[in-house]
Amino acid sequence: MINLKELHTDDLSMNSGKLFREQMIENFKAIEQVINRILTKQSELEEEIKSLEKLYQALDKVELNSELVTDTGSAIDGNDGQTTSLDINQTENITLN
Repeated sequence: MINLKELHTDDLSMNSGKLFREQMIENFKAIEQVINRILTKQSELEEEIKSLEKLYQALDKVELNSELVTDTGSAIDGNDGQTTSLDINQTENITLN
């Protein structure tokens, strides 16, 4: 929240003109502080965006195996020449011979 001075503009004779200028200076300083806070926040957000972009690029390089298994029955050929059936719906105690 910005607290601006209410400007004295009723009588801008020499003495009140000085008060007007002082109030304007205070208001410009308050506005400058708000602008600096906004610029700081903008810089912080830009750094966060860069960090997220780097993370996204790193994740994009990782090759994920996204194939879904849709066949519930598979056959595995063992070294002994035998074929073993595997049902992926029943994976409690799988032993391959």
